[in-house]
Amino acid sequence: MKKYLCSLVIALAITCVCPSSNAAVVSFNDYASYQAALGSSAEVVFDFDNFSSGAVLSTFGGITFSGIDNDFFQAVDVQVFETDAVGDTISGDFYVGREPRGIFDGFATSLQNDTVTLSFGSAQKAVGLFVIAPNNRGAVLTGGGTAAVAGAADPIGFLNSNQAFFVGLVDDSGLNSINSVTLTGNGGAYYFDNLTTSVAAVPEPGSFLFCGLAVAGTAILRRRRNARRA
Repeated sequence: MKKYLCSLVIALAITCVCPSSNAAVVSFNDYASYQAALGSSAEVVFDFDNFSSGAVLSTFGGITFSGIDNDFFQAVDVQVFETDAVGDTISGDFYVGREPRGIFDGFATSLQNDTVTLSFGSAQKAVGLFVIAPNNRGAVLTGGGTAAVAGAADPIGFLNSNQAFFVGLVDDSGLNSINSVTLTGNGGAYYFDNLTTSVAAVPEPGSFLFCGLAVAGTAILRRRRNARRA
């Protein structure tokens, strides 16, 4: 009976303390579900409202922003802009787009056939943002080998034709495994607002020790069983 209880305790310790090797990054296109998946991890929201219009985002909040114009295969600045009378944001008056295009495009500052990459100074458990466009353009947020596609059944609607679609990624193991994400569109103009991130708490040193003892205990039990069989 004691041997059985010992084995049970060790098994429970491994299950509760040691990270799962089968964990994966999960995609979300519903903000409430994304927040629920964060569990006890704190959420940090960047609303970009402390910038002046036209400010270039290079590195901010430990995040490096970079953009590529896929039409001309050249780097472009990722910038913060203030909305006009026909624009909308999730909060405040500012959104994230790209450096103004040429005269033939009306010096538009919205993203179109562009790729925006966000690289994190330290790995994240979760990353998400709101894509704003007249309709579901199928914008995709990719990171950790998983893609989240803008396609919520009930997007946030504004007074004009714009709508906001949430895309998010969460490591369901509770680990910090997302080092960077890329945002790409699927035709048409769009921009984004309210970037959200979350970092999982690092386990206490005692937790790692407990996990190691549990694994060691399992190995000892197996050796004893093998010795008896021999």
